[in-house]
Amino acid sequence: VRANAARIGGGSSVADHSRIRDNAAALIATKRAVDLAERHRHRFHVLHVSTAEEVQFLRGTSDLITAEACPHHLFFTVDDYDRLGSLIQMNPSIKSRADAAAVWQGLLDGTLEVIATDHAPHTSEEKRQPYPKSPSGLPAVENSLALMLNQVSLGLCSLRQVVSWMCEAPARVWNLHQKGAIREGWDADLVLVDLNRTAVVRNEEQLTKCGWTPWDGVSLTGWPVRTFVHGQTVYCDGRVVGEGTGREILYDRQQVAR
Repeated sequence: VRANAARIGGGSSVADHSRIRDNAAALIATKRAVDLAERHRHRFHVLHVSTAEEVQFLRGTSDLITAEACPHHLFFTVDDYDRLGSLIQMNPSIKSRADAAAVWQGLLDGTLEVIATDHAPHTSEEKRQPYPKSPSGLPAVENSLALMLNQVSLGLCSLRQVVSWMCEAPARVWNLHQKGAIREGWDADLVLVDLNRTAVVRNEEQLTKCGWTPWDGVSLTGWPVRTFVHGQTVYCDGRVVGEGTGREILYDRQQVAR
């Protein structure tokens, strides 16, 4: 990363961000961390996979290693900098169309097991600062499920796969107590979805405090319509309702989850 930054003079446009934090930098970081984990026989979860090279490398790793993808590395490419600018400035950076396709294939073939968000709700004012003053990161939690349900509507994956990527696998990877499935006696953390609902994502309807989304104006089919936490409704038809009922999440650090 430092060598790339020095070579291009630190970068003068946000598109330089993907040249500085390029595919080679991502692969070096992932290989270094994974090699260390495997050498010491310790489980390790790779965050935010963004390149075809990382996906290929991870296909040859042991069961100690798990990995995830984020929506922005699936749905944005370097071609989107012209339209969205620093709103999609991320670490790791947005990559090429071929990389996005490879990350998606990694989910489909099981190389990547989890869809996460790397949610970073910087304000729009912060994000619109000139590069490199603009911070890296974007809000993604609120729209992540609808984005994946839209993939179901397009026939690109199944609802069962989305449940695995966003519910079952995260609970298994982190060994979260009584999470990730609908079972008697487990926490009733549930979401009700309408697979036929089509709506446009809009900044003014975002509930997250930063009040914007890089998917503003995108039409999606398949939406969460009701959310339950411990069996209590906390979200219904676009509104947060009821009191919060969250409590400490328990997990076992020592258990290898594969």
